[in-house]
Amino acid sequence: MDLRQLKYLVTLAKEHHFARAADKCFVTQPTLSARIRQLEDEFGVPLVIRDHRFRGLTRFGDRVVDWANVVLNDCDALKQDFSRIRQAGEGVISVGIVPSASPLASLLLSFMRLQDIPISTDIQTLSAAEVARRVSQKNLNLGISYTSAIEGQQFRAFPLTTESYVAFKYGSVGVGLPSSLSWADLSGQELCLPTENVPGRALIDACLAEHCENPDVSLETDCWLTMLQAVRRNGLVGIAPSHVMGILSIPAGTSVYPLPDPQEPLELAIIADVDDPEEPALEKVLLALDDFREYFEAESTAFEGLS
Repeated sequence: MDLRQLKYLVTLAKEHHFARAADKCFVTQPTLSARIRQLEDEFGVPLVIRDHRFRGLTRFGDRVVDWANVVLNDCDALKQDFSRIRQAGEGVISVGIVPSASPLASLLLSFMRLQDIPISTDIQTLSAAEVARRVSQKNLNLGISYTSAIEGQQFRAFPLTTESYVAFKYGSVGVGLPSSLSWADLSGQELCLPTENVPGRALIDACLAEHCENPDVSLETDCWLTMLQAVRRNGLVGIAPSHVMGILSIPAGTSVYPLPDPQEPLELAIIADVDDPEEPALEKVLLALDDFREYFEAESTAFEGLS
């Protein structure tokens, strides 16, 4: 069954004449009749009442025509919608993002609006490996992940930042922190850390193990908003990527302290498939991403001056 067969049957129902219906469909009468017979064979019921001329539709034919009209109208509407999208460059961009970089989603959308690119965004939070897999299989338009997860694979990459970390504390609860902070200064502090599934956690653990005696980890979470609330309400010292603290809305009274960089830091990037995009909207987004890094750097350092 195909749309052309449905169109032939619908036209025949309107014209009540095989020859006129064939002319309307720009085919010969034998072709139109043969294709409708194929439709009857597929459904297993007669659709047209025939003798030497068209005598009408059977009750099965009436039901198929009603259904076919809906299908053909929906198809026409879809074609018009796609045509509008291609002309306007509008569309939906699907983005996969690792949990530790999730605040970047809203930043990317606001940047696109500043660039006057009329898109909506479908955001999915996934593991780094899953982001790479889905982008490579064209199930996602873009991914925001770590370059270590795409080593040996072919992607179009837009570098964003080398991930660094900050400690942050709310108000005067608990032991005070010095104005400049080293990893060793975290000794004796009750810490709130990202969970072990967050890629940066291994680097944080390595820095604490090297410089901090018996780190006191009171809470672990893979949600940055939960970390902010835990720090605010329980007098903990949180450790998070600096870009996260820049993007999130930090409660007034929070002090943020940059920490020394790990020896082999993670690199965060936006990735896309290497092939040229078919969708005009995605093409516009990719062209704009060359300028996104500057916007990202300005927004992700908004915490500076809070300590």
